[in-house]
Amino acid sequence: QPGIPLVSVNDARCVNGNTELSLQQGEFSRDAKAAKDSAPLRWPVPIRAAVNGNAESRLVLDGTATLTLAGCGAYVINSGQAGYFRSLYPAANITALADSFTSLPAMDQGGLLADNWELGIGGYQPMAQALTLVEAVPVSASDAILATLPGYYADLYGIFDGNDATQTRLLAVASAKLKPVLDRIGYDARTGEGPQVPLVRQSLIQTLGSMGEPVLLAAARRRYAALATDASALDGPLKFTWLGIVAKYADQSTWNDLRQRANAATTSLDKQQLFALLGRSVDAALAQQALDLALTDEPGKTTSAAIVGTVAGNHDRLAVDFVLANREQYESLIDVSARSGALADLGGGSADPAMADTLDAYADQYLTADSRPTTDRAIAAIRERAASRARLRPEIEAWLAR
Repeated sequence: QPGIPLVSVNDARCVNGNTELSLQQGEFSRDAKAAKDSAPLRWPVPIRAAVNGNAESRLVLDGTATLTLAGCGAYVINSGQAGYFRSLYPAANITALADSFTSLPAMDQGGLLADNWELGIGGYQPMAQALTLVEAVPVSASDAILATLPGYYADLYGIFDGNDATQTRLLAVASAKLKPVLDRIGYDARTGEGPQVPLVRQSLIQTLGSMGEPVLLAAARRRYAALATDASALDGPLKFTWLGIVAKYADQSTWNDLRQRANAATTSLDKQQLFALLGRSVDAALAQQALDLALTDEPGKTTSAAIVGTVAGNHDRLAVDFVLANREQYESLIDVSARSGALADLGGGSADPAMADTLDAYADQYLTADSRPTTDRAIAAIRERAASRARLRPEIEAWLAR
């Protein structure tokens, strides 16, 4: 059956050198209110639980149960992360897990980070509990964990879109955590490095660069400038990661240069990717230039649609309003089968209730009942995102102010 089980530890006590857990099964939803407003589904959930460093105890949970674990201390109820469920812990255990984080198996570290992040975003627990675990990850963590770590900081940064002051503070926190890792592994591949190091490197450069971290931005611009004398200066797996950073923070001169490079590209893939980069600028005036360019013959039909989509990444309102004003021209750029969901794709990442209203009005005017589902899902996601950000921002700001 559909859905994700939620296993909550309602009580945990140390009794005669063992830990007694009181477990309860529920259902996880990204929207906690929606889950509470309906009867939760039930599953038989296999539990493998252990106090850190001790032997496992097992049971199949169907409703509620008590489970005794050998030893006392920080415990995990999805040992090895083989179970398909979210684990909700008391705050005291989150603190204990953070304190002993480095001694946990990497698989459990990753599962705890993911579970607590989703539970915080969904409103099942204070976001500070998830942030405590993220903060506990050391720069010496396994590459598998380090590859996922930047994504949490990127999510935090996105929650504060439009709040430059808090984003600046978050950049400082992210840089203090992530920059030492990047300094250790370097910007370029090294002989003999582990198979996951390239993933760590790409994640770090992409996240910090997208946030505008000054050192990363300067490095991207140096590498881009080198193209003037060495056409292969950016060749390699991170070519478009570096170019994406340059494009996001481009000035008019750099934007013009990227446009020239797009027109001079020798392969259709490079041409399409370079043209799409023109829509990535955080500068609204350059984003508008990219939109205007998309309605010309210069980029080509498929590429023109990609430019509009890229603009929506940083300027969803600008992109949606542009498409509404030029609807027939824009729809001529995309396949007929994609047209009913096109506006939802452009505006669906918004957290502005006004965007939901815009999509709703568009659907009422142009879509049939059968073609509305994609747009209706986008509308619901926008409204949920707006509500969750309103709840999360004070929590995160309080955590930053500790």
